[in-house]
Amino acid sequence: MIDVSQVNAENYHQYAICTEAPTGPAMERIQKEGVIQFFRGLLYDSERAGQGFDSLKKFLFYGKQTIAFDREHHLSPKSLQMIQTLLDNPQLIRLIHAFAGMQSELAEMADILIGVLFEGKQLDVVNAQEEGGDVNWYVNGLWADSLGTTAARVMRQNIDKLANVRYPEKFTELAANNRDLETERKILEEHSDASIQANAVLDAELMTEFKHVDADADREEPSSDATRGDDGHLVFVDGIA
Repeated sequence: MIDVSQVNAENYHQYAICTEAPTGPAMERIQKEGVIQFFRGLLYDSERAGQGFDSLKKFLFYGKQTIAFDREHHLSPKSLQMIQTLLDNPQLIRLIHAFAGMQSELAEMADILIGVLFEGKQLDVVNAQEEGGDVNWYVNGLWADSLGTTAARVMRQNIDKLANVRYPEKFTELAANNRDLETERKILEEHSDASIQANAVLDAELMTEFKHVDADADREEPSSDATRGDDGHLVFVDGIA
């Protein structure tokens, strides 16, 4: 049993890799027919998604006037109104910032792997470490703080769940595929502040109503405050300097 009170930023990785899956089986499985092609496709999908989130992040938080995306998911007017009500919440906006930032940085990581595996580039360790640090800023900085917690608490919670519950001796595929979710949840709650959870509760009545709204009822173009540029990207001409 690990004393998680001793887990900190300096030693977290030592505890974490104790629950790492062995690389040997993965090295064999990735050679199976179709797996590399599937992985390659996922990398490019990740890169593309991350570029979209980066565009959204820069529009929302950096004041950029253009959102670069080529498809839209339309909502009925009622659905849109409900979501706008939910988003009148600084905590959710900060979580969106963190999530969009994580996705944009993960796209940078995907680009590193694409370069090494499919473009003949050398692994740039300095750049790879930089991207890891940027992801850490969004995860252990902004995401954690948005939830009213700290990076240290998140690390201790994570190691307690993995090393003391899921893999008490070492990683096994059997344990990975047969998780005791009830016990894991209890461990997670022990590390969580009830007041923090209360702050995160959304309007239950609103959420219940939202579940019954047809999200595909409306397929109109975006509102008049957005126009399309020559490249097809949405350009917002009002409200953002």
